[in-house]
Amino acid sequence: MTDWVKILAERYSDTVPEGWTTTKDIAAELGVHHDSVYKRLHRKLNLGMIERKRLTIDGKQVSIWRPVESPEKEKRPAKGP
Repeated sequence: MTDWVKILAERYSDTVPEGWTTTKDIAAELGVHHDSVYKRLHRKLNLGMIERKRLTIDGKQVSIWRPVESPEKEKRPAKGP
């Protein structure tokens, strides 16, 4: 039964996990309107460049985001001589 509690409680938190950022925080950092940032993030999500989770913090559902680390980037040869 404790596994179910962990799974169900994962969405309800008081804090954003390390490595993740809320849409509101990204908008504030960039100085761009929340809706504009959300649309940009959603496009990147569809391209597989970032991942999203939804949490409930203080009774409000929020999206949190983090970049996806791409193994292909590391495999590309360096440009130059």
